[in-house]
Amino acid sequence: MHVIIITPEVGLELDVRGFIHGWISELAAQVEHVTVVALRLGKLQLPSNVEAYSLGHEGARLKTALRLVPIFWRIRKQRRIDLIFVHMMPKFAVLVGPVAWIFRAPIVLWYAHGAVGWPLRAAQYLVDVLVTPSPESCRISSPKVRVIGHGVDPELFQPAERHRESGKEAQRLLSIGRISPSKDYATVLRCLPALVREFPGLSYEIVGSPTEGFARDIRFAQDLRVTIRDLGIGALVRMTGSIPNGDVVRRYQSSDIFINPSLTGSLDKTGLEAMLCGIPTLSCNKSYMSLFGEYADLLYFEPGDTDGLSRRLVKLMRMPADSVTAMGIALRQRVKDNHSLPILMRRLSAIFNESARRTVSL
Repeated sequence: MHVIIITPEVGLELDVRGFIHGWISELAAQVEHVTVVALRLGKLQLPSNVEAYSLGHEGARLKTALRLVPIFWRIRKQRRIDLIFVHMMPKFAVLVGPVAWIFRAPIVLWYAHGAVGWPLRAAQYLVDVLVTPSPESCRISSPKVRVIGHGVDPELFQPAERHRESGKEAQRLLSIGRISPSKDYATVLRCLPALVREFPGLSYEIVGSPTEGFARDIRFAQDLRVTIRDLGIGALVRMTGSIPNGDVVRRYQSSDIFINPSLTGSLDKTGLEAMLCGIPTLSCNKSYMSLFGEYADLLYFEPGDTDGLSRRLVKLMRMPADSVTAMGIALRQRVKDNHSLPILMRRLSAIFNESARRTVSL
């Protein structure tokens, strides 16, 4: 099978989107050939059965989409196109629709976001299957939607060999993600003045940056710095900025508690990465509840609930070390069973084969 992947960008040095490089490598082991078409290409170390093209532009504009046509003709001259996999760009699923129809290639769209806009609504009529990691990650009612879980590499995200101490003063809190109002880091910041009185060595690190060119995100980052100053917690909060996806594992491993305060309601991949590293993970997203299991009352807090988050943080930081370790082991196993990269790629490969066979039979 020959699969074309259309994605925003690919590169080992990327932060938020850096994981797609691992996805492509894993998928290449499941199919005969993979062709990547991205808006931007970074540093690549892909298998020999993968080739990559850059559209050389950021955004799903018509001019950019028109560049797909000669690329697709060039690819088609070399080998048959069996399927087109569009990653997180419903506009491109719409724009590539006529080309897919000409080549009789089904489209599978990956979508993982709480928002439902016109591109997604339009794309549902053009794609063969719409895959998503959780029901909350694609809030559109369609028989084409398949919930198949996330794909996080359990070999990369592993617990560190280190001794945990219960009730220690130097507790390290961590959040990772894009700097955006939807992430609601301010709820965590408001907890810290009271917590630091009981845990004087407490620290909180936010890893991530505003999206380039998004004025709203840039203003939010500025507002966070003002909040940090006004609360008098500048000595214990660090806003690190973006780091390559492959390097974040060390941040998880050196932390004690991960906090996911995102208001999107969808299943954020960062929380899964933290749990694979055996780190207790607090979230206000109900999409994590099945993974939390018996720890749900401790790990789930209501969105924007500073007091509720504070109470749970205190309980966690006072827990015996062996109880925290046992929790971490349980969380890691649940993520590994439901959201590991090998499992996701097998599920995707099965859907690709099913879609390709259905198209051929028409």
